[in-house]
Amino acid sequence: MGYYTGRTGALFLGEVSNPGATLAALKLRDWSLETSLELLETTTVDTAVKSYTPGAVSATGSATVVLPA
Repeated sequence: MGYYTGRTGALFLGEVSNPGATLAALKLRDWSLETSLELLETTTVDTAVKSYTPGAVSATGSATVVLPA
C-alpha cells in the first residue's frame, strides 16, 4: 500500500493508555515504514464485476536511533 523512508527524523514515544502524552523524542539517522491493506473479494455468483472490501491492515518499520553523546 505504501512505503515511506527518510534520512532524518524524530520518533516520539507515548503511552497506549494516554496517546496525547509524549514520553521522549529520539533523533533518527534513517527510517522506513511499510504499510499494507489486504483486500477481500466479495463478489457474488450473480454479478459480472468483481467487488472487494478492505481486510486486515498491517505495518512494519525500522529506524536507526542516534544516542546523545
